[in-house]
Amino acid sequence: MNEILRDFTLNYNLENSKVTNENGYICFYNSDENISTLFIKLQATNSEGLLSFLRVSEATNHNLTLTVKKPKKNEKVDKVGVLQTGEDDDVAIFRFDLPSKFTNQSGDCIGELLDTFTENGVNKKATSDIFQYRVKASCMKDLTEEPIQQSSVKLNTATETMTFSSIKLNTTTETATI
Repeated sequence: MNEILRDFTLNYNLENSKVTNENGYICFYNSDENISTLFIKLQATNSEGLLSFLRVSEATNHNLTLTVKKPKKNEKVDKVGVLQTGEDDDVAIFRFDLPSKFTNQSGDCIGELLDTFTENGVNKKATSDIFQYRVKASCMKDLTEEPIQQSSVKLNTATETMTFSSIKLNTTTETATI
């Protein structure tokens, strides 16, 4: 069996900064662990004037860093990609195994890539356009991290009906605030 991943492949054009997604919508869950992965392929114009993917032999001097702004507190997290080994003429792919700090807050995350490389003896940096991915809230996630708010909850008992405007559960101390 192949490795089970929730993975997405992005193409990063070094010349116009555009990042395109081969899979369409990028989505993870805030309860995901060790399963969220981004694969990045670099594009540039080749010697024949055609846009093409960089090969492993052309990408060995490239260092790719992903920076993500998280949705709730605008905290930034970084990850350095790993160039996947292969034959020199294989398409170069950078792998980003995202730890939970990239997926632990539900909402829309903003990503940006920075490629640092040397070309003709000159150190260069290329920053990408931003791209988004969504982290969906899981009902299995610890409720102390992301409380569930109910607009109204009715409890029916044999003798009366009670209505609450909101309920916040704190599972760590096993108390309920009503």
